[in-house]
Amino acid sequence: MPYPAPWSPARVRQVLTTESRQKARDLFLRTHRPFRQIRVDLCKEADLAGRFIGEEQVYNLITAGALDADNRLFFVVGEAGAGKSELCQWLEYRAEPARRLAIHIPRSMTSAAHVAALLRRALGLAGAPLLRRTPVATQARHVALSAVVLLYEQGDPALAPASVWEALLDSTATRAAIAEHLTAAARGESGHQLLPAPEAIGPQPGLSAEVIAANWPALRRLVALAMEQTLWLGDLRDTLTQIARAAVASGVRPLLLLEDVTAFRVLGDRLLDYLLDLTSGHFDAVIGVTTGFERTQLAGATLAGDLTHVHHRLRARLVLTDDLGRAYGLDDEVVELARGYLGAIRGDLADPALAACDDAFGPGLYPFTETALRRAFAALHEEGSPRQTPRLFLEHVLGAALLSPEPPPAALDRSAHLVSPPALFLADDAPDPALRGLLRWYGHVGDDAITLDRRIAELWGVPVPPELIHDGQIRVARAYVAPAAGAPAPAAADWQRELHELQQWLDQGGLYPSRETLKAGVERIILAIGDPRALGSPDSLSLSRAEIFYARGDERIPIALGRESGDQPVTQVSPKLCVRGLPEERAVLEELAYLALSGAELSQVCRNLALTLAWARGHFDTYQADIRRLLRDQLGLSAEHLILISWRMIAGLRGEPLDGPPNLRPDAGSVVSPWSDGAQRACATAGADLLARREIFRRLYIGAFTLRDTLLDRERLGAALIDFDPAAALERLADLPLTSLKTTPFRVRPGGERLYDLLAALQRYASALRRLDLAGELRRDAEDLDARARHLDAQQGGHRVELRRQLGMLRWRCGEVGVVWREGWDAALELLAGVDAEAIAALRGQVAAANAAAAGAMTGDVWDYQAFRYAARPALTHPYWGAAETVGTIQSELLRAARARYRGAGKSLTSTPGYRALLKTVRQIRKGGVDDGDATAR
Repeated sequence: MPYPAPWSPARVRQVLTTESRQKARDLFLRTHRPFRQIRVDLCKEADLAGRFIGEEQVYNLITAGALDADNRLFFVVGEAGAGKSELCQWLEYRAEPARRLAIHIPRSMTSAAHVAALLRRALGLAGAPLLRRTPVATQARHVALSAVVLLYEQGDPALAPASVWEALLDSTATRAAIAEHLTAAARGESGHQLLPAPEAIGPQPGLSAEVIAANWPALRRLVALAMEQTLWLGDLRDTLTQIARAAVASGVRPLLLLEDVTAFRVLGDRLLDYLLDLTSGHFDAVIGVTTGFERTQLAGATLAGDLTHVHHRLRARLVLTDDLGRAYGLDDEVVELARGYLGAIRGDLADPALAACDDAFGPGLYPFTETALRRAFAALHEEGSPRQTPRLFLEHVLGAALLSPEPPPAALDRSAHLVSPPALFLADDAPDPALRGLLRWYGHVGDDAITLDRRIAELWGVPVPPELIHDGQIRVARAYVAPAAGAPAPAAADWQRELHELQQWLDQGGLYPSRETLKAGVERIILAIGDPRALGSPDSLSLSRAEIFYARGDERIPIALGRESGDQPVTQVSPKLCVRGLPEERAVLEELAYLALSGAELSQVCRNLALTLAWARGHFDTYQADIRRLLRDQLGLSAEHLILISWRMIAGLRGEPLDGPPNLRPDAGSVVSPWSDGAQRACATAGADLLARREIFRRLYIGAFTLRDTLLDRERLGAALIDFDPAAALERLADLPLTSLKTTPFRVRPGGERLYDLLAALQRYASALRRLDLAGELRRDAEDLDARARHLDAQQGGHRVELRRQLGMLRWRCGEVGVVWREGWDAALELLAGVDAEAIAALRGQVAAANAAAAGAMTGDVWDYQAFRYAARPALTHPYWGAAETVGTIQSELLRAARARYRGAGKSLTSTPGYRALLKTVRQIRKGGVDDGDATAR
C-alpha cells in the first residue's frame, strides 16, 4: 500500500549507516546521542566502580594521564551494535589536537594494508611503502607465497587440492592485484578492496571461472591473513613505539581508538600484546570488545593467555549493555534518538504534508509516533533473545520502515528482528488486518480500550468501521490486560509474547512455541463441562460411582493443535482433542489463551460465555466419541454394553433376576456358586474370580446407569438396552485377544484398576461358559433328580420306628468292630431319626419342582441353565441328603472293618452268626434310610 514518503532512499541509507566513520563530521554530530549511562565496572583512576557516568566523564577519565605516562588501557565492552564505534568516533572528534593525537581504527578498516597505512600517516609518512625498506612488488610476492604456505599448513576445504590453487596464488595476476592494493592503501585510499572480484585475477589453467567464483571468499580470507602476518612481522611494535615517541616529543599524547578488536586477527593479537606491556609506549588506548569475545576468546588472543592478566593491566572497564543485551539508558532516549535521525533525513526539506503530520504523529517523528517507537524498540530480538541496541534500532526499525514501500506497521510485522506485539483486543472487533496491525504498533493502550488518532489511518488509507470512531479517535475495546496478581494461575511475565505467538499462529499457521498455554486454557473450559476421558454418565451424582477412563499420558487432557503448530499428528490409537485454529474460532481461542495466562474466572474473560461453552461442548463430544470408538475397536463392545454384560454375568452367578431391577446393594456375605466342583470346575473357578470383583462392577453400573445409588437413569439404561444382545456380547468377551489388550489405555476411576485385569476375568468366565456342555449337564442333572425322586418314593412307605431302632444300633455295632465314632455322625443320625412322612413328602415336592425346571431349561441357553441351578438349589441342598450320605459313610466303614476283623481271625465271614446279624441290620437300615443307588448325587 503506497503512503506519503517524501524522503530519498539514498539519503536514508547515508544517514542510517551504522559505521560512524562513514559519516561526515557534521552529520555525525547532528545524529549523535550523548552517552549518559556508561557503567564503570572497573576503574583505577577514580572511585567510580559500580557507577554510571556520561561520555564527557569518560573522556576526562581517558585523558587524565600524564604526557609521558606508560600505556593506559581502557576496555569498552558491549554487545555488537551497542555503540562502541559511536563512542570511539565521538572521542576522536572530542580530542583536543593540542593535547592528543587521535588514531582511530574503525571496524570497517579490516584490511591490514589500510591499518598499516593509517599508522604510517601518524608518523608523517603518508604515501611511503607500508614496509619502509621493502619494494611493493617484493611485498606482494611475499604475501602471495605466505598465502601458499598457509594453504598447505592450515588447509581449507574450499581450496582443495592445494596444488591446483598454488598456481593461482603465485600467479603474476594475483601478485599484481596485491601490489595494487598495497599501493592504494599507502596513498590513503581506505575504500580500496583487496581482490574485490574474480575478474581481478582472470581465468587460470585447471580452474574454471565458475569454480574460482564459488571459492573466491575463501581465497580472499587466505590472502588477507597472509597480508596481516607479512605487514606486522617485526614492524608493528617499532611503528607504535615511534608514534608514541614522536607524539610525546611534540607535546601531545597518542590516543589509540580501536573500535572492535574482534574485527582483526594478527593485528589484534599483536596490538594487545604491545599495549599490555605497559612500559612499551605512551598510549591512551580505547579498545572495543564484544561481551562474548571478552569472555571466550580474549584470553587466548594474548601471549599471556590469561584474562586476569589482561584485567589487571586495565585502567578502566566501561560497559555499554546489561546482561540481557540492552543498551544502558537507550530506552529512555529512543524517541529523541529517532527524532535526531529523522531530522537529519529530512534535512532542509520543507514539505507542508510533513508539517501537517506533526500534530497526529508528534513533532519531527513522521512516520512514527512515540508509542510506535517505544513498542518497536522493546520488540527487538536477535538470535532468539531480546536485544535492544542502537544498531538494531536504526537498521530494523527506522531503516526497515523508511525503506519499505508499505506503511511502517506492515514493514515491522515482516521483520525477523522484531517480535510483533500482541493485539490486546478481539480480532472480531477489528476485522481488517491492516487496521489490526496499525492498532498493535501505534495504538495507545488504556485501561479499557486501545485508541489511535483517526488521521493516521486516513493518511495511510486504512479502512476503519464507523462504529469504532469516537471523537476523532479510533477506539477498540480492550480484551486483555496483565495477569492479575494473586490469581489462581501463576502470572506469566511474558504474557504479551505468548499472546502474540497465538495470534501469529492463527494468522499464518506454523510453529507455535507457547502452545501449552493455549492447551491449558482449552483444558480449563473443557473441564468446566466435564472430563471427556470419563465414559460414565455425566448425570450420576452417586458417591459410589466409578467409570471407565482413558488414561494414556499424564493427568492433563491430551490436546493437539493443527496448522503445523509443532504437535505430533493424531492417530486412531492415540486420540487427542483436536483444535484446528479455524478463523471462526479465533475469538474463542484468544480468550482461552488469555484465560490460562491471567488466571481469571471464565465469566471475567469470556465475552459470550454461552458461545464459548458451546464451542467447548462440540470439542468435548468429538473427543469423547473418538475415545469410545477406540474402546469399541479394541473390545468389540461399547462401554455401556461391557458394563451390562458384566453385570448380567455376575447376576447369573448370584442367582439374581436378569431382567428385573438390579441389586446394587454392597455385598453382605458369601454367595454360593451355582456350579459344582466336578465337571463344572472351570465355571466354578472363573466365576469365583469374577464374583470377587463384583464391587468394581457394581460401582461401574452405578456410574453408568443411575442418578443416585438406588435411582436408575431409566432413559440412559433403556437407550443402552436397545441394541444389546447378551449372547453376542458373551461371545465377544470369550474371543477377546488378551495379549494385545495388555497395553489398553483404559482404567477404572477412582481406584485406578486396569481395565485389562477386569477384561481378563470376564474373558476367562465367558470362555468357560462357552465350553460348557449344556445338554450333557442337563441330562446328568435330570438323572440325578430322578434318582432322588425314586429314593423319596421308597421312603414314604417305610416303618419309621424300626428305622430309628436300627439307627440307634449303629453306634454299638461300630464299637463292636472297632470303628471310631465321629462327632458329626450324631447330628446326621438325629436328623434322619426325626424325619417324618410329611417332611419326606415336602422334599419330594421340591424335587418334582426342580425336575420341571430342568425340563424347561432343555430348550434354553446358559442363562436359563443357571436359573435352573438356582431353582433346584432348595431340593439339592436339603439337609436330608447330607444326613443320608453320612449314614452311607458309616455303613461303608462298618462293613470294611467287619470284613477285616473276621478275616484276621481266620474264620469264614459269611457263615458266622455275627456277620449275618450285621448284614441284616445294614440291609434294614438301607431299606429304611437310602437306596443302594447314588442317592447323594451332586
